Amino acid sequence: MRDFQAEKTNAHRLCTASDGWVERFGVDVLVSFKSETARERLTTEYFLWADTVGFTLSRMFARFLPKRNAEREAPRLLLGDQQANLRTVVMEHCLQYGIDFGTGYSVGLFVDQRENRRFVRQVGPR
Repeated sequence: MRDFQAEKTNAHRLCTASDGWVERFGVDVLVSFKSETARERLTTEYFLWADTVGFTLSRMFARFLPKRNAEREAPRLLLGDQQANLRTVVMEHCLQYGIDFGTGYSVGLFVDQRENRRFVRQVGPR
């Protein structure tokens, strides 16, 4: 967490498992899962980790990972204010990205591509 804070990044993957993953988007968390059992386990593991490092979330969203694209749905709110705006802004290497949990299956930023975006910025136009 200190490393992410030092590089001015608050959007990143917290954990990856064979049946899902947990990602941080600022003070929001998204749990992506392949089964309800996976969702429950990933959520429990997240709270154990958050308690250990002292991280407090504002909202938690969950997204089912279907086998067919036609079955994709927007993330659903598990914890947090139902009336709050579903949009937020996060940072990655000092760059701001708009995130929207209500527009569809993807929230607008693939955090696992962070290093690829950094590489592109480093090589940049010459």
